[in-house]
Amino acid sequence: MKMFKTFAVIGVLASAACAYAGDDSRYLHVNVPFAFIVGSEQFAPGSYDVRQTETGIVTVQGQGRAVAFLSAPLDIAKAGEVSGLRFTNNASREYLSAISMEGEGTRSVPVHFTQSLAVAR
Repeated sequence: MKMFKTFAVIGVLASAACAYAGDDSRYLHVNVPFAFIVGSEQFAPGSYDVRQTETGIVTVQGQGRAVAFLSAPLDIAKAGEVSGLRFTNNASREYLSAISMEGEGTRSVPVHFTQSLAVAR
């Protein structure tokens, strides 16, 4: 029985190590001091976890909200490039527009501006 428990513990540890080894994502923990929009989701100021896989899938999660999207490479990694988020301002609203991860280059974030036009008669 003791031998069975030993093999069970080794099996659990080995499977956990394999799951970790298969995780090819990059991770950022950021504090954003202003409200911003990702896709169609609005996020409040606060702390967020940003994860990016090698295939370009990015998730932004925090403050009780989350969004995932497919990003495209903007440029290759440059020496000295720091990790961070870039925002674009439109109509007094901040939109997440790019993500830079050290050693990975910069990836674009799909930005969808919505504008309404007033028609006069």
